[in-house]
Amino acid sequence: MRNKQGSALIIVLWIVIILSLIVGSFSFEAQIQSRITSFYRKRDKADAIALSGIQVARLLIAKSKKINPNMSDEEAISIAIEKEDDIWFPDAKDLAMNNSVIVEKEIAGGTLKLHITSERSRRNVNRLKADDWERIFELTNVPEDMWPELIDSFSDWLDKDGITRIDGAESDDYYMNLEEPYQARNGYLDSVGELLLIKGFSRALVYGGIMPDSENDIEPVMFDGFADMLTVYGDGKVDVNTASTRVLMTLPEVDDLVAGSIIEEREGFFSDIEEIEAEPFKDESDFLARLELPNSVKSYITTQSGTYRITSEGTMGNITRSIWCVANYKNNKIEYLRWRED
Repeated sequence: MRNKQGSALIIVLWIVIILSLIVGSFSFEAQIQSRITSFYRKRDKADAIALSGIQVARLLIAKSKKINPNMSDEEAISIAIEKEDDIWFPDAKDLAMNNSVIVEKEIAGGTLKLHITSERSRRNVNRLKADDWERIFELTNVPEDMWPELIDSFSDWLDKDGITRIDGAESDDYYMNLEEPYQARNGYLDSVGELLLIKGFSRALVYGGIMPDSENDIEPVMFDGFADMLTVYGDGKVDVNTASTRVLMTLPEVDDLVAGSIIEEREGFFSDIEEIEAEPFKDESDFLARLELPNSVKSYITTQSGTYRITSEGTMGNITRSIWCVANYKNNKIEYLRWRED
């Protein structure tokens, strides 16, 4: 009897252990499924917030085109009151004045971060001439002995003939002889990344990084990269109200000191010695007058924008989804030129 009772007890214990394992596995699986469901729910909400940011951007761009950027704050406030305290009016006013605005809002339990800036704050790569490239290369630490090949190869990629420049490359004598051959475009670049297809333009050169020298026993070359300064949209003029210091320094007659003065003039400056209030440039003449630059710079600059780079981030909990696009505003309509979701 004792042996039988002991065996029964062992069997009962094994059954309890097995049942516990089964219940535990079900509980673990339910927890995993709950976390997966929560993740997808948060991701969908983050997606929705990011998409709503694009709609907010459309609204702000449309409103900004109806606002006089030169109006005073008092006038802006009175208009806002007349518009029944339009919550988006201040942001639209900032966009009209600066061609750039950053918006952060709490929406549906999540957070929206929206950045709108003029696409003209970058240089149009398809409009760059040899002297423009030289200023860019000098600014980004590209050795001078590389300049002729890069400039000639870029020019050959854009021109429609098959005649190779001295240091350039065309389809027949270079690209079609590669291990994976392709034709030169013989036209404007479709994206900044297309530079990587052109002879001499490595990823380290375009986006920044180290290029080791495989032929000579010398120190590797560190490039700063210039992709962040370029675009394929616009007429080639630079918006001096939004351009970065590096982009401004690619303009003729603009060095680091002049670029710093431009930033201070448009964004304001405060110190123990002096205070400069933020005042965006009204037009090209205002810019030249305030910076005392030669009229030759006028053909390179603008204070207007119809093409915008929009970045919208939606965050729900610890999940963030973003949408990046380039949009053109014309005839009261928005046209998306490029769209990417992350």
